Amino acid sequence: MNKQYLNKKTKEAWDLHAGRWKKDIKKIKFFNRKELEERNNYLFKIIHSLKGKKKILDAGCGFGANAVYAALLGHKVIGLDFSEKNLHLAKEYAKINGVKLALIKSDVRSMPFKNKSFDVIISGGVIEHFPETEKAIKEHARVLKKGGLFVGHVPQRVTIFVLSKLFLKSIGKWSIGYEKSFSTGKFKRYLEDSGFKLIKVKRLEIKPGIRSPLYGEILRLLDKPLWLLGFGGAHFAFLAIKK
Repeated sequence: MNKQYLNKKTKEAWDLHAGRWKKDIKKIKFFNRKELEERNNYLFKIIHSLKGKKKILDAGCGFGANAVYAALLGHKVIGLDFSEKNLHLAKEYAKINGVKLALIKSDVRSMPFKNKSFDVIISGGVIEHFPETEKAIKEHARVLKKGGLFVGHVPQRVTIFVLSKLFLKSIGKWSIGYEKSFSTGKFKRYLEDSGFKLIKVKRLEIKPGIRSPLYGEILRLLDKPLWLLGFGGAHFAFLAIKK
């Protein structure tokens, strides 16, 4: 598939998603540190465990959930996204929460930062949305300091969620644009080839969403046998350190 066309369609998908997020954040009532922590988000737990004040990049920040949480904890945070609509929403979200974010429109495959600029990089469900996985991970390694942390999550390959995605695509109901999935072994190789050491992997169970809770619950139940066998889940989270 033509890369220029693919990038265009992916951007369109996430511009559309920004409009949905604008409604979702009102439902989530996601407006202070206590409520953020109660969501039991793996990335928030990592951010919360950081010692001292860090310079953090939220690479593919979306509406700014991870960036806002890090800023609430006193870290210096930059949010980057290629969707201008996402950045407008992140700005609004930061204002609601009473924090300041530096927000930059750019692409995680080619970021406008000097080498070794950040202590921590957050990547919450971003790397799967384009074909150039290795290029993106190497770019994250470039702008991260030695000993810096790379934390994020990507879709799990062996899960009922993949079959669900194929079904939704077949009936024209998949709205996320390009998305691939990974085995933990293959993703570990990507990280190691880019100069990272993988510290931890954690499977994230499928959870009912805000928009389609019943559909999400059905997927969770169908995925349960795989989960018990050590596979399954929607995504897996990872924590890596730059060597």
